[in-house]
Amino acid sequence: MKKVPLGRKMWEFDKFPNKCPQCHHAIDPRQIGIVVRKEVVMGSATVELIFQCPQEDCLRAFIGLYIGDYSQHTRSHMMMLRATSPFIPEPPEHSSEVRAVSPQAVAIYREAAAAEAWNLKEIAGCGYRKALEFLVKDYCVSLGSVTMRHTTSADGPTWMSPISKICSR
Repeated sequence: MKKVPLGRKMWEFDKFPNKCPQCHHAIDPRQIGIVVRKEVVMGSATVELIFQCPQEDCLRAFIGLYIGDYSQHTRSHMMMLRATSPFIPEPPEHSSEVRAVSPQAVAIYREAAAAEAWNLKEIAGCGYRKALEFLVKDYCVSLGSVTMRHTTSADGPTWMSPISKICSR
């Protein structure tokens, strides 16, 4: 439990963030400010704590959003960390083999993972599927078992391959 004074009141927080939401290092953040957004006497409260990452190569500020209720036992609001922002998703790692075979699939996968981290599940699913399609196509091309040929259709240029012929059956 962390206690933070504001005026004549003492606010109790369950924890401070232990990982910077921007550089992703494990940290003990510096608390540099507090904003009470909503407070109901002996009721609920919403508080934002402003933190700074202590990592020398980061030093960025971020906000911890806390929501809580008044506790008769402690005679203070018990605040729980709900989110931190701004949030920069941590890019996933890929093996050197995958990066060599399909850099475009890796880029698409990273964007899909970012969408998932921001809770955009529908977008993430489409992105993961597209990344897999590019990876399979590029892997087949790298094996020499598939040749890509550029064709033009009524809708404009397209890329055709044996994979699309199998899928269209």
